[in-house]
Amino acid sequence: MTKILVIDDDIELCALIRRLALNENIDADCCHSGKECLEKLNNSEYRLIILDVMLPGMNGFEVLEQIRKISSIPVYL
Repeated sequence: MTKILVIDDDIELCALIRRLALNENIDADCCHSGKECLEKLNNSEYRLIILDVMLPGMNGFEVLEQIRKISSIPVYL
């Protein structure tokens, strides 16, 4: 099964994306901060990242900089 990572602080939106992805036979992991995202990237392999720009702590552009240091995975902002 294809696996994606959704990074957004809106918990309800993450739940909606997860349900819609499952309807398409896609497994979606969700996290709500940049720090949590970077931890998940070290422990799983994803085909795509959906990244919110307005995150608490570290904004989406800062998260993307960190992602690029460890991965070339496609990121949808």
